[in-house]
Amino acid sequence: MKERAATELPLGARCRQDEQQLQEQANQLAECQALLEAQREEMPRLTDTLAILKGQQRRPTIQPSRLEPGTTGTAPAEREPGREQKRAGSEKRAKTPQLKIDTTAFRRAERVPAGAVVTGYQDYVIHELEVAVSTTRYRGERWQTPSGG
Repeated sequence: MKERAATELPLGARCRQDEQQLQEQANQLAECQALLEAQREEMPRLTDTLAILKGQQRRPTIQPSRLEPGTTGTAPAEREPGREQKRAGSEKRAKTPQLKIDTTAFRRAERVPAGAVVTGYQDYVIHELEVAVSTTRYRGERWQTPSGG
């Protein structure tokens, strides 16, 4: 047992030495982090000063967002229970009656069972935007009567 106690003593001293080294490294790391933070705060001021010296404008001061990440803008207490809030102007409304219909195309059914009767049509409106150049030549017929007129 005496031999075991003799070997543990240098190991304990080595542990204390390692612990002191770790503590010194942690202190150096904390100093470096503080220095880095100070440089991060000083850099925008230096950039603004440099811009002013060059005759340029300084960076604008932009206020941080008042919304916390993950919120939609209105407090949950302000919303009606069980109903989602929509943005202004996002109400859905029927726009088809306001559209000018340029062309009406009839589509016939391909396979109609024997004895089926047409009862009407179901309208589908497709609103397309086309950008095209179109040149049209109109040719009118010219006639000459036998009398030359």
